[in-house]
Amino acid sequence: MLTVVAVVATACQDRETMSDNFVKVDNGHFVRDGKPYYYVGTNFWYGAILGSEGQGGDRERLARELDEMRRIDIDNLRILVGSDGERGCYPRDGFKFDLNTPTNGRDGYYKYVFSLVADNAETGGKFAGCNFWGWGGFAKPLHVQWQVGDPYTNAPAQEAQGLNSVFVSDTTTLNVVKAQVERMKKVILF
Repeated sequence: MLTVVAVVATACQDRETMSDNFVKVDNGHFVRDGKPYYYVGTNFWYGAILGSEGQGGDRERLARELDEMRRIDIDNLRILVGSDGERGCYPRDGFKFDLNTPTNGRDGYYKYVFSLVADNAETGGKFAGCNFWGWGGFAKPLHVQWQVGDPYTNAPAQEAQGLNSVFVSDTTTLNVVKAQVERMKKVILF
């Protein structure tokens, strides 16, 4: 698991050196430390489920999985925060569709998974980011199941509309996302 010693050592590291360690694009090619950069990656979709406090959640296993992949240099992961329906999504509290329903469970879950990415980046790892499911934006679901003429909410038509989407009115969730963006900006030295 990522240790306090690693965090302290990274905090003392020269910020320019940290910037050189970040993967960049140079003339259409990935470069890290001034050399061509190649990686092995995997789809770790269930990583988000392991990070949840709901069904399937197992944070100890998640830590072991991440440590093992890092040990064998699998250093590019696709982790979809809030993936795979009821097993991994964090919908609105109480599984309610009303956009005024709080998102406390989801907010805590996003904070946890986002912190894994940022902690890894701050200790020299190569996790550069993650995405969350999914942007509903300005849409307002009209029905539980999508119908012709309804606004798109980012949920597939056959799934419950708006339950798992993040809307512009979800200020607490958007604050969690903004805090992660700001933290990552410091790590990659924008």
